[in-house]
Amino acid sequence: MLICKHCSKDTEDLKTTTCFNGYIEYQDHTALSRVPYSEDEKERCSVYHVIPGAIHHKDYYMEKCTICGMRLVSCGCMISIYTGKKQK
Repeated sequence: MLICKHCSKDTEDLKTTTCFNGYIEYQDHTALSRVPYSEDEKERCSVYHVIPGAIHHKDYYMEKCTICGMRLVSCGCMISIYTGKKQK
């Protein structure tokens, strides 16, 4: 069992189809929605099993950055991922 730190769901359970959406806080203090797993995919994600169009679990190494489109864990744009309301 591998529990997501963001949504507290078991990422290995096939009943888990998505993580919470939440927002990503960036260096300029904007907060933008997370990029979902591509709806063009035919299968569930092979790592965390989310369905096409759903949000990946926190710290998934292939999640894309909303700003630059690169991998979120290594692009340097993000400050943090959080749930709750979008800040202005």
